[in-house]
Amino acid sequence: MKDRGQDPRRAGPAPRSLADAAANAPEGKGRSLGGPITALAAVILAVPLWVLLGGSPASLMNRDPMRSGNPVTSGESGETEEWTETFDMGRLDPACWVAIECGDFRERDVDVFDVGARRSPHVEDLRLRLRADTRGTRPETVKHLGIRSLQAIPSGEETRVSVDVDWNDQANGCYLSAGVVLSAEAESLNPLAGTDWLHVAYVGVPPGRNARLAVSARRNGQLRVLHSEGWPESNRTGRRISLQHLEIVTGLGLFQVIENGQLVYESDEAPISAADSYLYLQISSHSNYPGREIYFDNVRVATRLRIGRT
Repeated sequence: MKDRGQDPRRAGPAPRSLADAAANAPEGKGRSLGGPITALAAVILAVPLWVLLGGSPASLMNRDPMRSGNPVTSGESGETEEWTETFDMGRLDPACWVAIECGDFRERDVDVFDVGARRSPHVEDLRLRLRADTRGTRPETVKHLGIRSLQAIPSGEETRVSVDVDWNDQANGCYLSAGVVLSAEAESLNPLAGTDWLHVAYVGVPPGRNARLAVSARRNGQLRVLHSEGWPESNRTGRRISLQHLEIVTGLGLFQVIENGQLVYESDEAPISAADSYLYLQISSHSNYPGREIYFDNVRVATRLRIGRT
């Protein structure tokens, strides 16, 4: 099991959280199958079929029931669709994600990695790893590497996307960025080449160890920098970051970026014009840097659907 512990930076409720009781329910609890006899019968029937399809009984038991986005009733506001990704399968789920890359690399990795093994052989902590080594590559290109959701996130009265970003104590984070992109387009290269996207990411600040949070958007082809922690007019030194919890909240007249439980940006204008969007987790790097890796974990998407949406 993963040993997360309690992160004091996440203390306190996030501003204007989801109004649904379903969003506050313990994760991993799906809808009831009925009584014990019904549940047992479902398992007995499901295991042989899963094995015939190439799976194992253990992998069937370990699948997350929320991953498929089972809707949960939330009263008069409609339904809440929710899914989570903790990378506990030990590999990228091909039914949920596709790898993307743009640019030339000396080496690159897009995989699920056990960071717990570095601390203790008895603690498993599986996370998405994005690693880029750009030494000897073309200097005129910026390299992009990451994953994209296969399915678009539906728009709704309120959509909350949250993810853990581990900056991994970079010794030299210059010209390195890591974060989340919401884009109207399903790109296989770089979503930031599109015309309708939101980018919330950490950007390395020279000489190397510090970073800053940057929020930018391109709507109908027009680029806007929404938040940069004062850079470049002030705060040129950045700050030390480690394991950061990011939340992006969008909805009708609502757009928020929340970091470790604290509101850092808010607007009543939608950042992109698209109704639905694809989720990207990605890094970027300039050329001639040795291998640098960033970890992502605990991806969660919760959408309160509009009444009458089909």
